Amino acid sequence: GVFLDVLEMGVLVTGASAIGKSELALELISRGNGLIADDIVEIYRISPDTLEGRCPAVLRDFLEVRGIGILNIRTIFGETAVRRKMRLKLVVHLVRRETLEREYERLPYEPLTIDVLGIPVRKVVIQVDAGRNLAVLVEAAVRNTVLQLRGIDTYQEFVQRHQKALENGSEEA
Repeated sequence: GVFLDVLEMGVLVTGASAIGKSELALELISRGNGLIADDIVEIYRISPDTLEGRCPAVLRDFLEVRGIGILNIRTIFGETAVRRKMRLKLVVHLVRRETLEREYERLPYEPLTIDVLGIPVRKVVIQVDAGRNLAVLVEAAVRNTVLQLRGIDTYQEFVQRHQKALENGSEEA
């Protein structure tokens, strides 16, 4: 996977080989987000409920992109494009359409999580398809996660609005 600072949140991008993790990371970095680690992410449990991710020193600042090669992100984008460490708050798992349809709900009624070193970490699953702007989707997922962590549940708000409309017998709520 690739570990990034996206809008000041530690995000681990995972998925099958050649699905586009590094290209997505490069797009996010070009949008002002930061690289922490590519391919090897060292995750540490630094408190009973906190995980921190870092990059092994030998790989620090480097991102491998198929067809281009190994890029030194610090040299290309500057000091602000890399981070030494970050707390892991979100896993973004990239899947192909078949996997998404077979294994995941389109609208999960509660946030997905994945167990990392005994700590549940929020997880979103994004389908990779031609023409999709994955960087925008990841940033939206981060913003939505921030809202969820603040207790704002847009899914429940949506359900309540529809329930109210059904009770009132109209589309206005």
